[in-house]
Amino acid sequence: MKKDISDKKYSLILLVTAGLFLMITYKILGIWFTDDAFISFRYSQNLFRGIGLVFNKGEYTQGYTNFLWVIFLTAFKYLHIDFTTSVLIINFISYFCLALILYSFFRNRINGNNSILFLLLSLLIISSPNILAWTIGGGLEGILFLTILTAAFYMLFYSQTTLLNSFLFFILSLVRPEGFFFFITSLTYLLITKKINKKRLYKFSILYVVLLTTYLIWNLSYYGSILPNTFHSKVYFSYRGLFEGLHYIYRFFMSAPFLLMFFILTMLDFNALDREMKFLLIVSLGYILYIFMIGGDFMFAYRYFLPIMSILYFISVESILKIGSYQNYVFKKISAAYIIIIIMILYNILSLSFETSYKTEIREYKMIERGKLLAEYLNENYSSDYTIASSGIGALGFYSDMRIIDVLGLTDSQVAQGGIVGNDGIYSHGKSNAKYILTRKPSIIVFGDCFGGKLPVRFAEKEIYITNDFLNNYTYKELVVNNKDTMRFYLRNELFSDKNKANHQ
Repeated sequence: MKKDISDKKYSLILLVTAGLFLMITYKILGIWFTDDAFISFRYSQNLFRGIGLVFNKGEYTQGYTNFLWVIFLTAFKYLHIDFTTSVLIINFISYFCLALILYSFFRNRINGNNSILFLLLSLLIISSPNILAWTIGGGLEGILFLTILTAAFYMLFYSQTTLLNSFLFFILSLVRPEGFFFFITSLTYLLITKKINKKRLYKFSILYVVLLTTYLIWNLSYYGSILPNTFHSKVYFSYRGLFEGLHYIYRFFMSAPFLLMFFILTMLDFNALDREMKFLLIVSLGYILYIFMIGGDFMFAYRYFLPIMSILYFISVESILKIGSYQNYVFKKISAAYIIIIIMILYNILSLSFETSYKTEIREYKMIERGKLLAEYLNENYSSDYTIASSGIGALGFYSDMRIIDVLGLTDSQVAQGGIVGNDGIYSHGKSNAKYILTRKPSIIVFGDCFGGKLPVRFAEKEIYITNDFLNNYTYKELVVNNKDTMRFYLRNELFSDKNKANHQ
C-alpha cells in the first residue's frame, strides 16, 4: 500500500517536472515545424477532402513513411482541429506517457523500493534535448514512435500480455517502417532466450505477420509498391553516404558526451550484463549501423537517433548505477549516482540553449513562413490548374491549390526510381530526372528555398537549369514582399499572356 502511494506521488512529481521541461523548451526554441511535416499534412488534408491518400489528385505515390501518423492527423481534422495543433496534442500525450512508462520500467528493472531513483532516471531520459526539441515541434512522428517502442520493450521484458505486445509492434510498424526491424530483433530475442513457451511465441509472431501482411497487401494494391517511394528516393549505396553516416553518428555523440561515455563503459562490460541489457545493446548497435548505411540525416536535433533514445539511456544507466554503488565521500548519505544523474539532467536542459542545432538553426528556419507566403501569392495570381516544380514542396504544397512536382522525387516515383544520382549538398536528396520533369511542362519552377532563387541550388535543380527546354521556355520573375524579402520563380513563357495572371515584375 505504501509503495502504491509513493509511486503515485512520484509519478505526479514526474509529470509536473516533465511539464516544466516542456515550458523551458518552448521558451528556448518556441514552436517549430520542418518543411517535411507539411508533406504529411498535405496527404492527410487530401484524405480528409475525399481525394485520397495522395499528394496530388490521381497520383498514387507513397511519399510518406508515417502511415499511422497521417491517419491520426486526419482523425483530428474530423474533430475540427488543425494539423499543427494536432501534432502538439499527440506529441504532448506521447511525451507524458513516455515518462510514466520509463518510471515503470525502472521500477521493474531495479531491485528495491527507491522511488526517488526511479524518478531521477525517468527525468534523465525525458530531459534529452533530442526528445524535448521534437516534442515541442518538428511536426513528425518521432516522439510517438519512441513512446510506442519503449512501451513495446517494457512489455517484452516485464509483461505476459503477448497479443498486446505483438499488436504494439504492429502499430509501431505503421508509424514508421523501422518498426519491422525492432519486431524481428524482439522475436529473435524470444527465440534465443526461450523466455516464452511455443504457444505464446506463435501468438506473438502470427498476429504481427497477419496484421502486417494485410496492411502490405492494401499498400501494394493502392500504391503499386510495398516500400515507400521515399526509400527509392533517398536510399542508395555510395562511399560518400557511408562517410556522411559516420559523420552524423559522430556529431550526435559529440552533442551528448555524458551519454557516449556511459554507453561505452557499459559496452566494455558486456559480459556482466543480463540478457535484457545485452539485447538492447545489440539492438542499438544494429540500429546505429542502419543509420551509418543510409548516410544519416540532415534535419535538426538528430532525428534519426530519436527512436532509440530510451534504449541508449537504458544501457548507459547500467554504468551510472554501478558507479553509484560507491558512496560519495562528501555527501555520505547520497549515492554518487544521484549526483551524476542530476548533472546529466542539467546538461541536457542547457544543451537546448548552447547547441547551435537546437537553438540558432531552429529559430532561423524560415521555410514554412516563406513557403506559405509564396503559395498564397501564387494562389491569388495564377490559376489552380497550374503546376509547380520545386524541391521545397512541404509548406508550398500544403498551402498551394496547384499540382506539385517534387524535383527531388520524394512524392514522385519517376524521379525516385528513374532518376540519376548526383552530388547534392544533402546526400539523401541526390536524385534527379530533369527530362521527365520538363516533359510535364510545369507552369512554375522554384529553385532553392521556398522564396526561390535566380540560380539553382540542388543537384536536381541544376540539371533542369542547363537544359535547352528550360532556357528556351521559362522566364525569371521576382517581387519584394514585407519590404525586405524577395520571392523568385520561373514562369513558362506562354503563360505571360494568360489573362488570369497579374504582372508583378
